[in-house]
Amino acid sequence: MKSTAILHLKNLFGSRAQGKLVAICLDDYGNVRLHSPEALAVLKKHQLPRRIHFDEFDALETAKDLELMFETLSSAKDSNGNCAKLTALTNVANVDFEKMKIGGFDNYCYELLPTTYGKLGKDYDNCMELWQQGIDNRLIKPEFHGREHLNLRILMTKLKHRDHDVLTCFSQNSLARLTEPAGTHASWTAAFEFDEIEELSEHQEIIADGIDCFEKVFGRSPNVFNAPGGKEHRRLYPFLKQQGIRIVERSFFHWAHQGRGRFRPSFGHMTAETALNPAISIRNCVFEPSSPSQVDWVTRTLKQIEVAFFWNRPAIISCHRVNFVGRICEKNREKGLSNLRNLLASIVSRWPDVEFEFLDDLCDRIGLLNNSSCHEN
Repeated sequence: MKSTAILHLKNLFGSRAQGKLVAICLDDYGNVRLHSPEALAVLKKHQLPRRIHFDEFDALETAKDLELMFETLSSAKDSNGNCAKLTALTNVANVDFEKMKIGGFDNYCYELLPTTYGKLGKDYDNCMELWQQGIDNRLIKPEFHGREHLNLRILMTKLKHRDHDVLTCFSQNSLARLTEPAGTHASWTAAFEFDEIEELSEHQEIIADGIDCFEKVFGRSPNVFNAPGGKEHRRLYPFLKQQGIRIVERSFFHWAHQGRGRFRPSFGHMTAETALNPAISIRNCVFEPSSPSQVDWVTRTLKQIEVAFFWNRPAIISCHRVNFVGRICEKNREKGLSNLRNLLASIVSRWPDVEFEFLDDLCDRIGLLNNSSCHEN
């Protein structure tokens, strides 16, 4: 009863939808976590701790991962004959491991996503071409998930002290199974958490540079921002709007970091774009089939969609790349895509009038944007 009440609470407030609209928002494309199965074996040998399932399965998406994802999205058609669509919250840069090793770890160096693909061998051939095919076919739309999926202050602090775990990761061109330095109140994967509020100026620099990187990689400006690891401070929102971001995407229950380990909890709802701030879009459904929870994820997500539609809200589904990649474990990808295919088939069967949308188009349709001038693909 408690979980059902929370589902309804998520949908009590915010803009209503004319029709049954579904957007799938997937985080973490573009981010290097585990380099390879061999790298994972080395991290285990050195007894780096496994904290979450991302540390076991998550790796940069391969060409095969993208091809199979597009096949799965194409398996379902909505009431307008359109395939399912994926709003891909993407990190467009990664650590340049080689350059940092040569420089003695004194300065941070990054590389753009196409460069990372080019370094990783035949499994990554044609990845950027596949991205473009998916964009052209309106199966996938990249949006901005930050420049990197890591907290630079934590990374550089650990490197300064020659931390054993981070040096082991660097030896394997990976960033996984790490912990935070003593006295730090931020997570190493949360790019915009901080100890002191003054660090927000550094975050603004990273965001501005990251959006420039996004434009270089994908040839357009992003409309949507979702912070890596969440917990971003609201003071960043006007700056994001100035940088052209029209929608900030976040979870219903948001822990906004205030510094020094203090957080301000808040419940979120869909709010419209203003002259000073982006619109706020809330994810009200979750789909994470690779998580260790013993859950029937198709049934669970369908229930969440049902509640959203009951309140005439759009269904905005949250998920992560780790569910659908197979570089570390092909069975992980098979399980995730099979569940996604079943979810999509069940959606169109149960709600024949459903419509799939990219998140920015959905927000425009329900009146969150102050005009219809979203950037084109």
